[in-house]
Amino acid sequence: MSHSISLAPGMGKTERLFRKSQPQQPGIIHVITREAIENIEVSSLLNSCGPDCSRTHLNKSRGNVIFAVAGYDDTEDELCEIHEVRKFFQVAHSVWPHWLFSCSTATSCLMNIALCVCPRVRIIRRGGHVAVYVADDGLTGFFHSGLPAAAWLHSRAGISRQAGVKQLKSVARYLEISEV
Repeated sequence: MSHSISLAPGMGKTERLFRKSQPQQPGIIHVITREAIENIEVSSLLNSCGPDCSRTHLNKSRGNVIFAVAGYDDTEDELCEIHEVRKFFQVAHSVWPHWLFSCSTATSCLMNIALCVCPRVRIIRRGGHVAVYVADDGLTGFFHSGLPAAAWLHSRAGISRQAGVKQLKSVARYLEISEV
């Protein structure tokens, strides 16, 4: 079985994210350049949003970071179709699985990261629409792999268990997976 997700063409690229972002809730925008992706340079993630950040910074970043990818304006491909983008996020996820804690669900950024991390995705384009098919275990696996890191960061930031569970339930709904 697979799970289908409809995407707006170009979803997740920097120019689209900035237009979709609401000025009254700007969030923290972390731009990942094409050069960083091609060199699989993940240290900037660790420096700006990593687990060693202060408690204050962790609280400000919880559910408020937009990870925007820059430098792929020359392609019509979705981020999850671009091999080097997929590889970057897979490596980043293996050393920094904190997306569930940090990512904003107000934009497409978390979904794009999840689709890049999922081992199997299939893209179908029809009439200006893009559908992404993900194996049923793909998004659920992404979610489950990030739970220990999210729980640790909630604890480190002094966020109550109840508030942490509420955030994770919201992320599960965003990813369109059943809450487990």
